[in-house]
Amino acid sequence: TILVDSLGFGPVVVRLPEMDILPEAGDFVLVYYTGVMTMSIPGQVNGTKVMILEMEEGVITETGEDHFLMEGMNGSVRVNIDSTSRIPDQLATGNAVKVYYSGMKTRSIPPQIFGLAVIKVSED
Repeated sequence: TILVDSLGFGPVVVRLPEMDILPEAGDFVLVYYTGVMTMSIPGQVNGTKVMILEMEEGVITETGEDHFLMEGMNGSVRVNIDSTSRIPDQLATGNAVKVYYSGMKTRSIPPQIFGLAVIKVSED
């Protein structure tokens, strides 16, 4: 089991499915479950699938309505976002950010990822 700090429910105990690599403290995870949670405090769920998210870090160079570009250690990356993305209220050019995503990246120029969670590291 792991204890996660969820957006909607606060702390939740997740019973893990069989996994090759187990999450560690500080990992961002995406938890799929049946929709049933115990009434205990903290709530408990049975995870049907748990993904440990990958992370890209960089500085925002351009913002758009449904994306932003950032320059990181490996070059430029387009980060696509929508209403399901966990993002700070205001993202601006010059912000240093960490972007958590599923691990899928296009082979386009620049490569594209879908930002599941964006964390501001600093503001310029």
